[in-house]
Amino acid sequence: MDKAWTIQKRILAFRVFDDAHTADNIYKNMKIIFEEYKIESKIFSIGFDNASNNTAVILALIELCKPYFNSKFFHQRCACHVLNLCVQKGLEILQAFIKPIKEALSYLWKHPNVMKTWTCIKAMKKKVQVCVDDWKKAGYRQQEMEQQVIYDFFDDDHTTGTGTDGND
Repeated sequence: MDKAWTIQKRILAFRVFDDAHTADNIYKNMKIIFEEYKIESKIFSIGFDNASNNTAVILALIELCKPYFNSKFFHQRCACHVLNLCVQKGLEILQAFIKPIKEALSYLWKHPNVMKTWTCIKAMKKKVQVCVDDWKKAGYRQQEMEQQVIYDFFDDDHTTGTGTDGND
């Protein structure tokens, strides 16, 4: 903070860091920089991602910097990193659903005849209309008709990728 109570943020140093990124090595490098600028007692908070080595270095930095408010605000976890971890975990859980869809789309795009036939099926689906007085049965019949078109398509040896004209 400056005299006008404006938060000051600065990049203090860039250093080559060839050592292993252990908590001890991170601490040593940060300590050198803090002492070089004589700011050990002037740091209010530090932002790190949630890597275990970064989290482990916090206790040593608290001892060095002796931050205000019992260090309650000293370690600021990176919200973007936390959000990314949540999204990655969610995608991991959904992988059982995502993988078959990706494989099906990949198959469609790799086989031109399959893609052409799929386009025809979609066009036929739009043309299928059932006119009856029992709408529940009509819905079932339409589903059966649409499924039959798809079954017929795959019964024509499209699953092997040979196609009907031999161009696959």
